[in-house]
Amino acid sequence: MKPLEGIKILDFTHAYSAVYTGMQFADLGADIIKIERLGGEQSRDWMPFSKDYNNRSTYYATFNRNRLNLAVNTKLDEGKEIIYQLVKDADVVLVNMRNGAMDNLKLGYEDLHAINPKLVYATLNGYGSKGPLSPFKAYDNICSAYSGIMYATGREDQPPMKLGISIGDNYAGLNMFSSVMTALYHAQMTGEGQLVEIAMMDSLFGLVDKQILEYSMTGEEPARHGNANTQYAPEDIFAVAGEDNNVALSIRSEEEWKRFCDVMYHNEWAVDERFATNELRKANYAELRPLIADALREEDRDALQDKLNHAGVPCGAGMRVSELIREPQLLERHMIRYQNDMQVGPLLTAGLPMKFSDTVADEIKSSRFPGMDNEKILSERLGYSDEKIQELKDKQVIGFTTR
Repeated sequence: MKPLEGIKILDFTHAYSAVYTGMQFADLGADIIKIERLGGEQSRDWMPFSKDYNNRSTYYATFNRNRLNLAVNTKLDEGKEIIYQLVKDADVVLVNMRNGAMDNLKLGYEDLHAINPKLVYATLNGYGSKGPLSPFKAYDNICSAYSGIMYATGREDQPPMKLGISIGDNYAGLNMFSSVMTALYHAQMTGEGQLVEIAMMDSLFGLVDKQILEYSMTGEEPARHGNANTQYAPEDIFAVAGEDNNVALSIRSEEEWKRFCDVMYHNEWAVDERFATNELRKANYAELRPLIADALREEDRDALQDKLNHAGVPCGAGMRVSELIREPQLLERHMIRYQNDMQVGPLLTAGLPMKFSDTVADEIKSSRFPGMDNEKILSERLGYSDEKIQELKDKQVIGFTTR
């Protein structure tokens, strides 16, 4: 049995952020119906495409696994009626459309809550429903800049830098997941559903906590420090032997510093008055960093990681994706998963970081074509006859395509 079996979700998400939320619920066993427009949602056109099937998105296939799929025209009254019938038995609705879009379709929170008072209705977009920016569209890079994440990233003498991953989408999606779970618990205890609202901007601003604390204490704008930590030294990334090889080093105690000096055969650093304490190492880091960089430059990356970790000094190799998919630590943790998808063929995906002792959440069911489960959903869940379903097809209320 999977952890969230029995939770029923109507998934109106598209693109990325809240789709990531749906993936968490789907992987953990929730019963999810993905509701798409006829022909499918926008991320079906996003790269990278399958190497086996032209113009089929592996991105869509990965993040939309483990769901049923209903393609319905919600602009038509008969399409709305299908949603009204399904929501009677739903626990959650997931939405990440612009403000007002679902209300205009008469599928907003008030519309659906009137049908099912226990419903948890969750929305996610760039700026939320309040504030001067709420009418505007925003994507990960926009919110990364506006939240201060980008300003805090990069080297002091260079412009701000975007992170190499879509942290705004992922983190906002995870916030939506945890918020929905909280609201579900509340609904179970009280019988009352509610509206849950996540803004990507809010989520990313909450990650700038260290810089906010620094400013509140000093009144000075926190500067970028590249890979170095402003609180501990040495905590940085250093080049090692081999093209574009590096390691991350983190020393946060005097004992770790002494062990590092010993392993690197530089015990003179441990007694050097400039580096005797963390405060002194921070103050004199411009002198310390070149010494460490020279000592590590010819070290083998993996051997260095091994000997420092065994000595109790935290060290991590800078890994490439081609290495990570073969990494024993990730393989043993079931973090590398193989998905054989009907739309795009075989592909690698990241596993769930949540591990459970008594339940299983490793099964992957293929993503679906738009409208692939129309008949199954309408007949089994709503009791529609074959004639009624054919009528809806003829009127283009529902549809099925392979793309």
